[in-house]
Amino acid sequence: KPHEILTFGQIIEQSRNIGIIKVASRGGEKSLHNYSQEYGFGSSTNIGLGGESSGTLRKLSDWSPVSVAEVSMGHEVGISALQLAMAYSAIANDGILLRPYIVNNIENSSGKFVYSNRSQAVRKIANQDVMDILTELLVNAVEKGTGTEAFIPGWQVAGKTGTAQKYINGDYSNTKFVSNFVGFLPASNPQLLCAIILDEPRIGYHWGGKGAA
Repeated sequence: KPHEILTFGQIIEQSRNIGIIKVASRGGEKSLHNYSQEYGFGSSTNIGLGGESSGTLRKLSDWSPVSVAEVSMGHEVGISALQLAMAYSAIANDGILLRPYIVNNIENSSGKFVYSNRSQAVRKIANQDVMDILTELLVNAVEKGTGTEAFIPGWQVAGKTGTAQKYINGDYSNTKFVSNFVGFLPASNPQLLCAIILDEPRIGYHWGGKGAA
């Protein structure tokens, strides 16, 4: 849908590719590549499962003149559902990227812990005030943007929709999609984060704001 002038917040709310390409272009390829790495794209999460994919984030030296535009809207990069959730958890955790884990505790028959795990900080991506602003934009995306289907009365949900074309035989498909929505709540003190991924949903529900949200 065509739009006139949009603020950065409205670009996020309405999920506008042209707008985010312009923002990324002003930031530059080095900044975009660095932050993609900081969020964990292109690297294993080290969750402890064999065969985990590290995804795809090409070296900056392999980027073309259009890579900034492509990467900013999700092309030329491949990430797993876990990497996507991990990136959003950094927003929910005031800019700290955390290593995910599956098992919290294991007790023996006597009730004694024989194994325990806890969150570990990987690195700090940005200051809390920056993530507070980003969280506010994600709340707006749910309350009045493309993510309104994820709105829950009485709760403040922060989240973002995504619609990805599948890359098949060297080209992006116009009929096969991956629909996603990632959100966390309550936005002011996050306790739960969900990454919802739909693989090849029916056309019409392939938009992240429809099926996944």
